[in-house]
Amino acid sequence: MSDLAAEPASPSLASLEVETAPEYVVGFPVHVAVTIRADQPDASLRLLPYADFFKCAGAFGLTLIRAGSGQAVVSVQPRPVVDRSLGIAVFSLPPNQSRRMLIDLSAFLPADLAPGDYQATLAYGPPNMRAVSPAFALRLRAPAREECAELAALLPGVRTIGGWGQWILQPPSDRRDPPKVRKTDPLRFNRVLRWWLFGERLEPSLVQALDGIYAPEADALTAELYQVAGDQTKFEQQAQAVRTRHHGLSWWMDDLAAGRGIIAFHRGQR
Repeated sequence: MSDLAAEPASPSLASLEVETAPEYVVGFPVHVAVTIRADQPDASLRLLPYADFFKCAGAFGLTLIRAGSGQAVVSVQPRPVVDRSLGIAVFSLPPNQSRRMLIDLSAFLPADLAPGDYQATLAYGPPNMRAVSPAFALRLRAPAREECAELAALLPGVRTIGGWGQWILQPPSDRRDPPKVRKTDPLRFNRVLRWWLFGERLEPSLVQALDGIYAPEADALTAELYQVAGDQTKFEQQAQAVRTRHHGLSWWMDDLAAGRGIIAFHRGQR
């Protein structure tokens, strides 16, 4: 028997953790929250592909199976390009850290996808660090009459610009009057964030519509609102609350502390 100890395995990504909403509406965003972490707590990982609610940029892949059929209706593997020299966004995961990313799966779904129950798995990352989620359920319902009318008006343009995430980055036609957003609105996250990026006034009360799966991001965006409003005390208090309650969003608070806020950047470009 050799006296040489086995070399420790190179650090990689642990299995993905996925949070979903109870139900989605066909045609609208399908947001899921994915948390990544290293498979060795004290390890750091570099050159991980960046993804967020604006776009996935090939970082994720999706397999979607109609419940009870065993037939895959979507089977897409990640195709990340991790090269900072090309201007492609990548990030590092420090030791003992996790990262939560809210992503939209609607771009993966066929236009004629039927409502119903599905089983999904996500894959993330480059081949040398590929991580996969356990199977999770997705329920999609047919849009109601009012929702069908909105899809008919918006979806052609959304497809032209590259999806619902890019729709957030299109200024609304009315920047004076904030939208009326209900918690049942399948477009509520996109609608609220778009207003905060482009509306004449911030209207922080819109955050009340962002419950459920959006609650952690709502807390992070509240910190951004305090920062944009110039209330440093409330910003620091809210940032600390986010770090405490939502460890996987600490990276976002680091970005804010470094002056890289989403809302401030886009409002500054107006």
